[in-house]
Amino acid sequence: MEYFGCNINMKWLIAVVGLIVSTRVPSSRAWTSAEETALSSNLEVGYEDDVRPVEITSIFMAFQMTSIDSVNIKEQTFSVSGWWILEWEDPRLTWTTASHGNIPLLQYYENDLWTPAIVVSNSITDLSAISESTIPLRVTYEGEVAWHPPGIFTTGCEMDTTHFPFDVQVCSMQVTSFGYTVDEVVINSTKGVRMDFYSENGDWEILEAWDTYTTYTDSGDDYSRMSYYVKVKRLNTYHWLNIILPVIVSGCLVVFVFLLPVDSGEKMGYSLTCLLTYVVLLTLIAADMPTTAKHTSILEVYLTIVLILSGIAVVCCIVSIRLYQMPDDEKVPVIMVKMVKKCWPLVDGRKESVKLAIKGDAKVHPVDGSNYKKEGTITSPRTFAEKEKGLRTPVRRLSVASVDSKDDIYHEDLIDGKVCSVVMDKMLFRITGVFIPVMTIVILIILISG
Repeated sequence: MEYFGCNINMKWLIAVVGLIVSTRVPSSRAWTSAEETALSSNLEVGYEDDVRPVEITSIFMAFQMTSIDSVNIKEQTFSVSGWWILEWEDPRLTWTTASHGNIPLLQYYENDLWTPAIVVSNSITDLSAISESTIPLRVTYEGEVAWHPPGIFTTGCEMDTTHFPFDVQVCSMQVTSFGYTVDEVVINSTKGVRMDFYSENGDWEILEAWDTYTTYTDSGDDYSRMSYYVKVKRLNTYHWLNIILPVIVSGCLVVFVFLLPVDSGEKMGYSLTCLLTYVVLLTLIAADMPTTAKHTSILEVYLTIVLILSGIAVVCCIVSIRLYQMPDDEKVPVIMVKMVKKCWPLVDGRKESVKLAIKGDAKVHPVDGSNYKKEGTITSPRTFAEKEKGLRTPVRRLSVASVDSKDDIYHEDLIDGKVCSVVMDKMLFRITGVFIPVMTIVILIILISG
């Protein structure tokens, strides 16, 4: 065939025109709302939302945590915010994209499709199945269903208060399949607890998160259960400043009860103040502790011990004041005299000087050989007591000539009420001055080490 002086093969012309047309016309229809509506309606025809997709439906679950709302030690509850990630396959919801406007996925709501009956079984606020009618389910053309229902979940958690306020708690959320046995619905995990959108908590730090799969049996049937654990550690800067330091300082102040002189007039008031301080501290800390806990706080035990010591200090102050103000003609109880005689050499400091002053029969000085029956004196018991209490009285001394041995300066006949008062205070000061600081350091090491 010849056109405009050119020879054109008709077959080649038709092929070129067809190629141009095929490149300009799409091979399938584009997306439209009407196309998606029609596809959604077609998939719903004959679909029963009460029937599970397959014989054994596998539910893949994870929890996306956004924040820790509270870890309540007293109520023993654990509250978090986030959303569940649930995925499963439903072969009834499949289609060919090329035949339906290249639509890759559809969205349905909870009432339109089958959803698993899964319950947070250790929740203390709501035991209904995980549900959210306002959150759509996304369905791909391959029949994969994804659902992300959010919520605030509060569960029971057994708190370990042994090392409060340096405690570490492990709490969990247990999700259980209700209504479907393991032969019908199985819960599997996908990455457990996720932290992609987590916001840090000011009181607690997350140390670890993991999950475990178990089953439970009810009426002879086994059901799936997945437990999501979160291990948290208390951030204790606040408690250092508001609990630990006041407790340590108050404990050290108890020691100085026995250093305060009777004649100051403040001894009893000071001891009662120390006692009441620990009563208040113990009350404040006990207010945060659970009343049904299986664990006992070491800090509470420490406060109770120091509280008992403060109570003993009050009683000892009463006895010390009574002894110190005892009239000269009143006899000191024998048991008190015997106790003071045993303790006096430990707090007096005069015994070593007397050892040097007495050799053999107490007649000759070990260095210059002078006779102590004619020269040399030591402080008498009464003067010792008065000087220890800061009294300005004439110095009275006991002649070494009257001392036949180094133990005579602690003779029972020389012990009166003032001596008993002074010796008791000095001995108790030494005991508490060692016991309370050592106990405080040990308790702190145990608490911090966890």
